Amino acid sequence: MAIMSKAIHHNSTDSFVHLMHRVGQTLEDMFATLAGADGLTTRQLVVLDIIDRTSKPSQIMVCNETGIDRSTLADIVRRLVSHGLVARRRSREDGRRNVLRLTEDGKRALKQHLPILAEVESRTFGLFDSREQETLRSFLHRLIANESS
Repeated sequence: MAIMSKAIHHNSTDSFVHLMHRVGQTLEDMFATLAGADGLTTRQLVVLDIIDRTSKPSQIMVCNETGIDRSTLADIVRRLVSHGLVARRRSREDGRRNVLRLTEDGKRALKQHLPILAEVESRTFGLFDSREQETLRSFLHRLIANESS
C-alpha cells in the first residue's frame, strides 16, 4: 500500500482513520442500544448470518468471509456456543476442522436481530440518496479489497 506523501487533513480528529473509527463506534452503539443489554453484537450477528447461509461452514471459512482474525473469531464462536446459539463439531472429513451450525436458539436470535441491523442501516443510509448510498458502499468495498492486496 502506497503511503501518501502529503497529509490531507488538518488535525488528527479530522483524519480519515479517526473518522472511520468514529463512524464504526456510532453504528455499533446504535445497534447495541436497539438490541438491548442481552442482544448480540454486530460481529456476532454477522457470524450467525454467515453460518446460516453456508453449508457446513468451518471457522476458517467464516474468518475468510468476514475478515475477522482467527483468534477473535474463535472467541466469538466460543461465546456463541456457550450461549447455545451455535453448535461446533469436528469435521468427519477433516479432524482439524470445526464445522459450525446454528441451533434453534441461534436461528431465533438471527431472525430477531436482522431487523435491528436493517434499522441501523436505514437510519444511517437514510441520510444519503440512493446514488450516494451506492457510491458509499462501493467506496467501502474498495477500501476493504485494498486492505488485502
